[in-house]
Amino acid sequence: MLIAAIYCNAAAQTVTPGIVETPRTAIVDSVAVTGADSLAVQILSNLVTRPGGVLNDGLIARDRAFIAGFLRDNGWWHGDVVAAVDSTTDRTTVGFAVTPGERVLTADLDIVVTGNAAIPIPPAGGWRGQPFARAKIEALIRGIVSVAAQAGYPDVEVRPRLDATGDSVHVVLNVIPGERAVVDSVAVRGIAQTRPDVLLRELAPLVGRFAGPAVLDEAAGVVSRIGFVRADGAPLFEYDSDGLCIVAVPLRETEQGTFDGMLGYQPSPTGEKGEMVGRIDVSLNNLFGSGRAAGFRWENLGRGTEDLDVRYAEPWLFGLPYDADAGFSQQERDILGFTRTRADLDISRHLGDFRVSAGVQYEKVSADSAGSSRAVGVELSAVWSVLDSRTNPSRGMRYTGSWSRLTKDFRYLPGASVDIDRSSVDIEQYLPAFGRQTVALAARYRQVIAPDERLTPSDRYWLGGATTIRGYAENRFPAVKALLLTAEYRLLMDGDSRAFLFVDRGYLFDRERRESSFVTTQRIVTGYGFGLRLASRAGLLGFDYGLGQGDTPGEGKLHVSLRTAF
Repeated sequence: MLIAAIYCNAAAQTVTPGIVETPRTAIVDSVAVTGADSLAVQILSNLVTRPGGVLNDGLIARDRAFIAGFLRDNGWWHGDVVAAVDSTTDRTTVGFAVTPGERVLTADLDIVVTGNAAIPIPPAGGWRGQPFARAKIEALIRGIVSVAAQAGYPDVEVRPRLDATGDSVHVVLNVIPGERAVVDSVAVRGIAQTRPDVLLRELAPLVGRFAGPAVLDEAAGVVSRIGFVRADGAPLFEYDSDGLCIVAVPLRETEQGTFDGMLGYQPSPTGEKGEMVGRIDVSLNNLFGSGRAAGFRWENLGRGTEDLDVRYAEPWLFGLPYDADAGFSQQERDILGFTRTRADLDISRHLGDFRVSAGVQYEKVSADSAGSSRAVGVELSAVWSVLDSRTNPSRGMRYTGSWSRLTKDFRYLPGASVDIDRSSVDIEQYLPAFGRQTVALAARYRQVIAPDERLTPSDRYWLGGATTIRGYAENRFPAVKALLLTAEYRLLMDGDSRAFLFVDRGYLFDRERRESSFVTTQRIVTGYGFGLRLASRAGLLGFDYGLGQGDTPGEGKLHVSLRTAF
């Protein structure tokens, strides 16, 4: 029989002639394990009988019991261990002769959950015919306990039962969930600039809920809607020493403000000299760590047109879960002969993935004697968004709808007033393709309803350009009704970078006076081109090149942009 391992003590005993010594305690010189070569190293490292130690029957009995238990834990249920001490020479050797026998196999493994607890038990496949090992069963039990805690059952108990038949064993794990935990508090981690209460008030509805995956999903959804933080890992449940359940939300703060600038060139549609267009957009997303936001946008759209827009957002108005958004804008359209000034105030609320809002508007139009007016009205809107990224989505959808009614009084026509109804619907769908490629589809519908004789240029939609139909000059086409379709094939790269091809198509309808009546005119226009968004140290660089129907490459519209965070 082979000796698997031997530990030796080189100390020798000597006797001086003429001197009588008292008997000394026997010392172990070496320890050997035979008959289980593959297990010898593990067994020897756990024995209390060691070279240089005292020879003791009690310690040897303890080691024999340990080896027998070790064999059982690893499937050798019929093994035998014999301990022997050899001191026939001047050295004392302790030997453990192991006869493992046949190893028991796992016939099957079942996991049974008591009651109706929604615990996502990991799959138990792959056990049949495998050697039985207690360590593997214990690892599975620890996994079940961990999963159950994240499912809201911190007091779960797992009771194993072994049903042996011959050389196989059927393992049954009975899972007793215990009481389901209730969320006692929420903790946000990883923030420095933002006040904790700003985030905790958004997550406060989770407190008092039964713990479970739905709570964690809702916490992740809340974080995804906050523009100045991002998740730094999945939310999870933690339990303190008193057993109280805490939702821990790991975060990292992102940009507290952004600068978005665009410069473009568009040739003249009449063959004259082309012109430059541009935009400056500054947003402050988290003023002084309070969650308040402000924004300023100025845009030159060419042909004597400019836009100015200033906005301010106050979250949690009067300590209630409603957001207020106030804005002031002015549009100058010299070529169309009007200037429109607008002020609005909206109150909104998030309901899961929905955001609904209602508000009031005031509008003043300065034009000729037939077009100058003042108007007040109301607006309703709703947004539903389930995108996997706010800035560079690869999958998901977003639906937006709005309706407004303005009652307009004409300045130079006393007693003449009309109702102007506007409605819009936007549908966006992102479909993953191959690898890091995505197809982005969008359909946008716009309609304005007003009496033909009171319909002015300021009431119409003016379409075309970088944000509606690329490849055409900004605000080239008037419409009272429009359907805009967009398809982009995107190659997503690291971060917010992407390259894409696009096709924009617009079905545009307008009402024009022809002699003594009004007729509907229709245009179908198509733009196409390509673009690039490239993340750099300076920010997100953008490049868009678009062509309209019949355009030569030299007539393309080029836009270069930079978006940087601060």
